[in-house]
Amino acid sequence: MLPATADLQRLALEGQPELQRARLEIERAEAELASVRADYKPDFSVQGGYMLQPRMPDAWMGRVGITWPKAPWSRGKIDARVAEHSAAIQAAKARTQAMENMVRLAVQEAYVRAKSAQDRAVLLRTTIRPQSQQTLEVSRVGYQTDRVDFQALIDNQRVLLDVNLDYFRALSDFMQALAHLERAVGTDLPSGTTAVMPKEGQ
Repeated sequence: MLPATADLQRLALEGQPELQRARLEIERAEAELASVRADYKPDFSVQGGYMLQPRMPDAWMGRVGITWPKAPWSRGKIDARVAEHSAAIQAAKARTQAMENMVRLAVQEAYVRAKSAQDRAVLLRTTIRPQSQQTLEVSRVGYQTDRVDFQALIDNQRVLLDVNLDYFRALSDFMQALAHLERAVGTDLPSGTTAVMPKEGQ
């Protein structure tokens, strides 16, 4: 049987290469934002050494430094970079969401086509074709016993041929719909999906 639509959509969302790239873009943008936000933290530095100069007394020297990223003259630049990267994240998320919606819709439409073709083929095979065969057999017996004329027998034979033709067309439509569904999912369909039609005699 065809898997549930939700299962196919989940499979598509996990396997579509374009969506994977879009998610990586979000992760990259978030990593860049984290790096920019780290600039808000002050940096400390400590230096020390021993100074030797000709004709001068030796001396120890040291220096302690600290950066002040939140200073009024430097905070605006960092704020602008944070806003820029935050906007990039939101844009990447919006693109990813739009792609996910498109994937879900494509899978849903392909699923409906496949399910419709499958149901039509099953109906033709399990109900309409057996009824047409039975009608033909009844008319054949009736013709042999002179209760049905030859034209009725020929008409019933033609009806059965039309039903068989419709059945094989439905099977063809089903296989084409499965191919579209597989393309929409972006990966191979679960095993058994293409074997939903019962074999002859079943």
